[in-house]
Amino acid sequence: MVQVDVFWSYGLGAGYAVAAARQIRKLQSGEGKKSSLPSVKGNSVSFWNNEYFITNLLYLSLLFAPSGLYLVWQFTSWETMHAGDKGMPGWLVCLFGFTNVSQGILGFWAVWALLKAGRAFLAYLQVAIGYFGMFFILVHGWDGTGYKRFFSPTAESFRNDWTWSTAQGWFTSDVAITLYVMGVILIPILIWSMLKIEQEGWAISTSPEFPVSSSPSSLGSTSAFLATVFIGSLGFAIVSSVLIHISGWILGVPASIAFIYLFGLSKFGLFRYFYRKVMQLPSEKASAKIAMKSVA
Repeated sequence: MVQVDVFWSYGLGAGYAVAAARQIRKLQSGEGKKSSLPSVKGNSVSFWNNEYFITNLLYLSLLFAPSGLYLVWQFTSWETMHAGDKGMPGWLVCLFGFTNVSQGILGFWAVWALLKAGRAFLAYLQVAIGYFGMFFILVHGWDGTGYKRFFSPTAESFRNDWTWSTAQGWFTSDVAITLYVMGVILIPILIWSMLKIEQEGWAISTSPEFPVSSSPSSLGSTSAFLATVFIGSLGFAIVSSVLIHISGWILGVPASIAFIYLFGLSKFGLFRYFYRKVMQLPSEKASAKIAMKSVA
C-alpha cells in the first residue's frame, strides 16, 4: 500500500544492513576493503560502496518497487487504502516508486551510521521501527480504520457497512491472491539473501563487538527476525492502536510509548532478547569474557 511502503522499504533496507553488521564493521574499520566494490578515488568505503548495499538495492529496485507499482496499476483503490483512484496524478505514482527504493537506501544508511557510532542495538531497532510504522498504518491508519481499509478489496466494500464478513471475503479476492503469488516470490528471496549475508558474517567475525555464538543457528536467527517483525512491531502496533482507540491520541500516544518502552526496549524487553538472537550473540556472560580477553 502506498502509505505503508515508505516504512516497509525503510525496514527492508535496515534489515539488509543489520544482516551485514559484522561485514559493515570490518569495512568501516578498513579490514574488508579488498573484498568490497572498488572505489575509483580509493578513499574510505562509503555506505553504498559494498556488495551488501548492492544486494539491498537490487531487491528494492527489481522486486519490491515493481510489485508495488503493479498493485497501484491493478488495484489502485486498495493500494491507496481507498483514498485514491486511477485519476491521481502521474507524479504521485512516480514518487511512490521512488520512495520504494529511496527509503530502503535511507534504512541501510541509518544502520550503517549507527554501527559506525557504536550503537548496535539502536541500529537493530531501525528494523523494528520501520515495520512498526508499516503495521501501525495497516492496523490504525490515520483515522482508526486502517485494518478495515486493508481487508476491503474495493472502495465500495469499505464504505458500505464494513463487517468482519467483508474481511473474510478479502482472503479470496483478486488482490489477496495477487499478494499470495507475490509473497511466494518475494519472501523466500528476502530471507535467503539476508541469511546468506548473515552466515558469511558468522564465518568471518573476529570482533569482540559482535562475537558469534559457538553454534550459530540459521533457523534461530531467522525466527528471531520474524519475531521482531510480527511479535514485536505488529504486536506493539496493535496495542498502540487499541490504546489510542480507548484513550484518544492525547493520552493514547504517551501510553503507547510507555508500554513499548517497558515491554520492548527496557533491559528485559522483547527487542533486547530478539536482538541477541538475530545477531546470534553468545550469552551475556560469554560476551563479557570475550570482551575481557580482547582487552587483555
